[in-house]
Amino acid sequence: MAKKKSKKKLSPFYKSAIFLLSVIILMMFISLFLRFTHLLSRKEESEVYRKSFTIDVRNACGDRGVASYFSSLLEKANFDVINVGNLAKCKKMSYIVYKEGLPKRKVNLISSVTGIDSVVVDSTGTYLFDVTIILGNDYKQKTALFIRRYGDKRENEK
Repeated sequence: MAKKKSKKKLSPFYKSAIFLLSVIILMMFISLFLRFTHLLSRKEESEVYRKSFTIDVRNACGDRGVASYFSSLLEKANFDVINVGNLAKCKKMSYIVYKEGLPKRKVNLISSVTGIDSVVVDSTGTYLFDVTIILGNDYKQKTALFIRRYGDKRENEK
């Protein structure tokens, strides 16, 4: 006669440990899923964020077509440029003027993308747009990386 194998009963400790381990694994998978879906929405949010304020580009270096060229590069970088023009006086330095009350992170975004680190607050309301970029004589040195990144490859070889 064959002996019956007796089933071993798991102790309550092992049952609770297996249950907790399965809950932890499930939570890790949910966390990873939410993280990846959030990364996609962050990219979309960034695109909307870049178009959430008005930008004006002004040529103050005396060279022709600098403001329109720079605005086309900003548009390639997914910014929304509203106005382009020239200033009557030439400036030595390039700088960014932003309206008082505009969140500093928006100005920091433009500053970091373009490479223009001089930032001025327009507390008098002189400028019509949220951000005005003044391109002075040093714009080639300040924005060299920005121009290299978003410029036409053929133009960079000249």
